[in-house]
Amino acid sequence: MHIKKVKLPVFKAKVYFKSEDLFALEALLRSDIDLKNALLLIKTKQNKEIVEELIQKLNHGSLLEEIFPAFLKSDVRSYFLALAPYLSLLENLYLTLKLFKEKKALESSIQKALVYPLGMLFLSLAGVYLFNSFCFDGLLSAFSSLSSNLKGLEIFKEILDFTISLIFILIVLILGLLLYFLRPKRQVLAYVFLCKYLSFSVLKDYLSNEFMIYFKECQALGIKTYDTINILKHLKEKPLITFLAHEVDRALLRGDDLKGAMSQPFIDERLAYFIKIASSSVDSFRMIDLYLNDFKARFSRFCLKLAKIIQIGAYALVGILIIFVYQILFIPMSMLGGI
Repeated sequence: MHIKKVKLPVFKAKVYFKSEDLFALEALLRSDIDLKNALLLIKTKQNKEIVEELIQKLNHGSLLEEIFPAFLKSDVRSYFLALAPYLSLLENLYLTLKLFKEKKALESSIQKALVYPLGMLFLSLAGVYLFNSFCFDGLLSAFSSLSSNLKGLEIFKEILDFTISLIFILIVLILGLLLYFLRPKRQVLAYVFLCKYLSFSVLKDYLSNEFMIYFKECQALGIKTYDTINILKHLKEKPLITFLAHEVDRALLRGDDLKGAMSQPFIDERLAYFIKIASSSVDSFRMIDLYLNDFKARFSRFCLKLAKIIQIGAYALVGILIIFVYQILFIPMSMLGGI
């Protein structure tokens, strides 16, 4: 396969194409409509500035591969630039959008499963914090003259203060770790540590699945294995995928076959078995699809379990708070009963 030399964008655009614009452009180019006419056909009020600027630069002799990536958002651009040396514009746009769509579908499945329970947990924590900060002291002082038996509630108040402080520290720590691991090299180091010293199979399965989605789509377009690995090594927006690609590439250079190259401590063990069967199968893509579907089923079950645990935690917080509020409000009734 001929590998083209592709330069990085020579300028940065102020606005970018939306994904729906790119899908429409790819469909028009696939219908054998030339680029300039396709751009004019997708022009709207929202993307008018982009289309006109792109056509103007093409009319002034700018090379498409030097200017088009500048009009893509960073997550889409990384795919496009990695694929550009190996594919035509149409093939590149098709595969870029395919990979981007797969990525969004996976992220959407996670959000769909976890947004509601995480929202419940956040609201529960917020409710506990507000009650503890603004209501608890007032209720205790209001009923202190009615009853001297408030020691249990005061102890609960101290426990609540400690718990809220602990949760706050954990949130700050998590945010700090997320900021620290924004750098690609640190993400790789963290992933290697988790794989070597902790049984973190969910993350390993997730990345192996994402790796195979990209691998399969490149292979489906007829890109050779060596070139496919090179493409994955240059996905700058995906440092962990590039890390896996580098590890597989080293194994292939040592003389391992694809099954052996996939037998890495950083890759899901199941994947090596699927690759072994696929290499001797008439329909190798079917085996890869089976692996991807198997992951989706397992990951969906994991998300549901995690969602249930989070929901139980949220319900427990609300339940405990209701019980103690009830005990405080029951103090006047107990005083009346003692008269």
